[in-house]
Amino acid sequence: EAQAAAIIQRARRARANQSHEPKMSMVILVLGLAGDFITSVSVDTSGTVATLKKQIEKDIGTLVMNQNLLVGPHQLNNCQRLQDAFPEHEALVTLVKVDKGRDLLEERAASMIARYMRLKLRVQ
Repeated sequence: EAQAAAIIQRARRARANQSHEPKMSMVILVLGLAGDFITSVSVDTSGTVATLKKQIEKDIGTLVMNQNLLVGPHQLNNCQRLQDAFPEHEALVTLVKVDKGRDLLEERAASMIARYMRLKLRVQ
């Protein structure tokens, strides 16, 4: 009986926490730098750019950290709300793929080379 009561209480809390407002969704077309169509995603307008990036990752496999999204010449911020970034319910973004992992490795390699050169100069 205690287990059944706990299940009922959880269900009531979950129902109370649900918003009665219908969720608005929008379709966002994702284009490449050359203007080529990559994918289209349907997202909740109350979401953020980060949620859009997660959906793009799910669709095409490009990691969130390797995505820069542009609307015109402006880069979107991960915390930005989609309803603010796209006032209409259909929008276009340009996906610029980057390789942050490679960039970090290159920075590390450059700092190691610089350190080696400093040590070598000290010895001479």
